Amino acid sequence: MDASFQLLSVRSIVAFFTFFGWAGVLMLRDGFTLVWSILAALVAGSLAMGLVGYMMFWFSKLTKAANVDMNEALFKVGEVYLTIPPNRNGQGKVHIIVGKSIREMDAISEYYDAIPTGSKVRIVEVIERELLVVEPVL
Repeated sequence: MDASFQLLSVRSIVAFFTFFGWAGVLMLRDGFTLVWSILAALVAGSLAMGLVGYMMFWFSKLTKAANVDMNEALFKVGEVYLTIPPNRNGQGKVHIIVGKSIREMDAISEYYDAIPTGSKVRIVEVIERELLVVEPVL
């Protein structure tokens, strides 16, 4: 999802008609003429549509801001979640804290023995942001 501002979306159109309807009903109930009621309803609906579009724009940017530079993980210690095979013969998984959150990442090892679940490991290399090279902490 891109972070472009979209004024015409299902949410913003629903907000327009909701506020348009309620503003018109309330204005008519309070004795305003039909013309003033429609004008006030158009203003209320347009403001609601703009506000919802603006909020969705900022909400979509929040998902993009969660990306973390995985190079921050270098030389940190994590814990093996799924056993890591030896000599880069397959992938396991590790849990590591990066950017104040726990991440589960794929990991390989150049170590000559498999690294079992629960072992502590140190990240020695990051490959393409998605794969960590680890070594056991002895």
